Amino acid sequence: YQRRVRDLLNLKQSYKMPLSELSLSLVRANVGMAAVTGGVWAYLFFKRIPYLNNDPRARGWQKCKTRQEMSTKWADPAVIAPSDNFNNLMEVPTLFYAASAMLLATDSVTPLSVKLATGFVALRAVHSIIQCSQGNITARFTAYLLSCGCVAGMWFDVATIV
Repeated sequence: YQRRVRDLLNLKQSYKMPLSELSLSLVRANVGMAAVTGGVWAYLFFKRIPYLNNDPRARGWQKCKTRQEMSTKWADPAVIAPSDNFNNLMEVPTLFYAASAMLLATDSVTPLSVKLATGFVALRAVHSIIQCSQGNITARFTAYLLSCGCVAGMWFDVATIV
């Protein structure tokens, strides 16, 4: 019995493929994007919970049945902005994660794809900071547009695989 368990454990170990430094860099960029999303999610609750508990404009929010009805309760833009940004982090970043997964799965990570991924994460972090702080819309759009260019470049890398 012990030998069988040991053989199974050894079999599991033999299937682990070492990742190249480029692949690890791409994985790190994905972890960074998840950290940006997690940070915005935490900030959303940091802003929302005190608002719901203390601001008279939010009274009755528990009885709301639709998003439109709920939006009338979110009178404070400082509470709305993190929520909107969190929703944004479920849109274009999905394309980033998919392109990353395809590059990793096909062992086709290039130095360019790592640079594009790192740029994407940095630009999305800048975009999130600007949106959550209700900063300059032109700067936010610029960060958004450049981040979309990074993802498009990653998908071009994916397209060259097939």
